[in-house]
Amino acid sequence: MNWRPFSPKRAPHTGWLWTAIGIGLIVAGFQFMHDRPHRVVSARQKPDTPPPPPAATNTVPLSSVSPEEAHRIAATLADLFGGSTQAPSGDVWDLIQRLQDPGATPEARRMAARELALQDDPLALAFLSESARNGPPRLRALIAEALGTSPLPEARDILLPLLNDPDPAVGRGALRGLAAAPSAETALLLGGMLNDARRPESIRSEAALILGTLPDPAASCVLIEALREAASESLRAQLWDAIGMRPILETGDFVREMVQSPVPNDLQRLAAIESLSGSAEDVSSLLTPILRDGDPEVREAAAWSLSVNEHAVSAAPWVLDALMNESDPGVRLRLYDALGNQQSMDAPRLMALVEGEAHPRVRLAGLQALAMTLQRGGAPERSAWFDSTAVPFLQQEALATSDLLHRMTAVTTLARVGSPAALDALQVIAQQSDDPRLAQAATMP
Repeated sequence: MNWRPFSPKRAPHTGWLWTAIGIGLIVAGFQFMHDRPHRVVSARQKPDTPPPPPAATNTVPLSSVSPEEAHRIAATLADLFGGSTQAPSGDVWDLIQRLQDPGATPEARRMAARELALQDDPLALAFLSESARNGPPRLRALIAEALGTSPLPEARDILLPLLNDPDPAVGRGALRGLAAAPSAETALLLGGMLNDARRPESIRSEAALILGTLPDPAASCVLIEALREAASESLRAQLWDAIGMRPILETGDFVREMVQSPVPNDLQRLAAIESLSGSAEDVSSLLTPILRDGDPEVREAAAWSLSVNEHAVSAAPWVLDALMNESDPGVRLRLYDALGNQQSMDAPRLMALVEGEAHPRVRLAGLQALAMTLQRGGAPERSAWFDSTAVPFLQQEALATSDLLHRMTAVTTLARVGSPAALDALQVIAQQSDDPRLAQAATMP
């Protein structure tokens, strides 16, 4: 039997609830007519009060409901309302309609599911329970995710079986619902799913990422042990991402051991280094020693992680030291990118390094880092050097190169400085550029 929406409207596919209510009204009407005293009104005699016009109804004839459908309606109605004929409140009913609206955006339906789950109303939970069992997969996935926010203890009993749902989307929704209200056994439960090779990899990856954010130190141990046993390269990548999100206090020894591995061309080492880009802590002390590594790929990975991690703000002295000795253009570019996050910097030293750059892309990255220091307030001599030397170079790069990203970077660097010379260059770019996107970017405030 196909599931039908919980809806007050009687369209060609009417909801079973309103069908049941309509049936109940018909039966009650027959019973009422059978029990009331008969009163004859002649054709010439007016009744005491005029009869009301016939009310529109959303019911269907009894003959259109099969015995199987009627049995299911009766059983479901009893399950939903516990034998009560009480209807949902207006707020609950409105949320049910929003959740079932196929024309609503996924985010709007997700918010409706969450609000419905937050209602301290057994009827709201009854609807979620029935829909989680018999609804279409997309709706069941939204409900599974929302159940974790319910204040009613029965919601967890509805949620847990959905972890084993054959539809991966529903299973992932149940995992997110579980993470919304973690308990003492959540880490072990997720670990069991993570280590179960019979489950789809999408479920195992979702479990790994949730473990990365779980406020339980046991999650770090579960992730590290899973990484040692993981056979899939893609799953190992997800595990490293999750480990990178854990507190360094819990994972630091393991990560340090991996990033300092002496094994050449070690993919696990590169994954460990790159995982630190997602840390919510300053990982400069773990990454800056690797900037002196003999492998340029390792040095570039460390510089990239420093550039992406917005919390790694104390690495400037070591990054500038690395630039003094680095010969690989790709690593130099990443090192300049890493300087963009730093709280303080030796600006004269940086300007000297940028001035000596010969490679246009690397020079542009260096000028971008220098522009950030000027934006925070630079000495007049550095501003004068930027206007006389850097601005003409940036204008030329914006107009002459073919790489749109490179040209856009030149424009945003000029806009960041915002000096009169830089603004004049932006005006020239807006007038002369053959790319409307670049011209528009040059005119934006």
